[in-house]
Amino acid sequence: MRYPPVTPRLLVAHGSPDKRSAATVRRIAERAGAIATFLDFDRPDPRSTISALVAAGHDRITMVPLLLTDAHHHRVDLPAIVAASTERHPELSIAVDAPIGGAHLVPALARGLPPVDAVILAAAGTRHGPARDAIDVVAAALGERLGLPCSTAYAAGEPGVGDEVARLRGEGFGRVAVASYFIAPGVLHDRARNAALDAGAVAVTPPLGTCPEVLAVCRPVSPPTVRPRLRGLLVPTEPIAIPR
Repeated sequence: MRYPPVTPRLLVAHGSPDKRSAATVRRIAERAGAIATFLDFDRPDPRSTISALVAAGHDRITMVPLLLTDAHHHRVDLPAIVAASTERHPELSIAVDAPIGGAHLVPALARGLPPVDAVILAAAGTRHGPARDAIDVVAAALGERLGLPCSTAYAAGEPGVGDEVARLRGEGFGRVAVASYFIAPGVLHDRARNAALDAGAVAVTPPLGTCPEVLAVCRPVSPPTVRPRLRGLLVPTEPIAIPR
């Protein structure tokens, strides 16, 4: 049986100086049958990977932003990568998926929370109003699922996670837990977790990582029934070696 050529899927992550983050992104990519790329700190980067795929014979690529909101990286960085890559390779077509965040992740966010009186959805932080609104929508959906008050707080932004834990406890919510709206461990999740626990939170969930809900949105809508072979490349479990 012959299969049509597989359109490569590039997961585009922000990147982090914390190596746990890159390791998590690569595990997500491996399990989703995709290629991990990074905007900063880690390699391979999207532009070099796109050029390598074009050299291997691909003329269609899908970029999957491993991002939770439509903030700066999705609105600015990714369009710039697409513009530069299609200018360099005029025969190339690049589709860009929406960021992977949203209320479909609520089951994963609720998983592992102990019995509590209130929950905080902790995110990295953004000044982009629509992105903050989108996080609030997820928090509302999580609260509805749990039947509990659920507010939003940020590792790098206002309100801070520790401040929000203290506010809720001061209002009489004795047991407060934090659901982590992070894809991978790293500096910001550590900051949010430490601030929450120092302020008296009873639990902080781990980042989403390779949970089924994340993998479902990273995979193609109709995945092939066999492990795909890209033209000239196997779907990698290690970073693609791109000569500098």
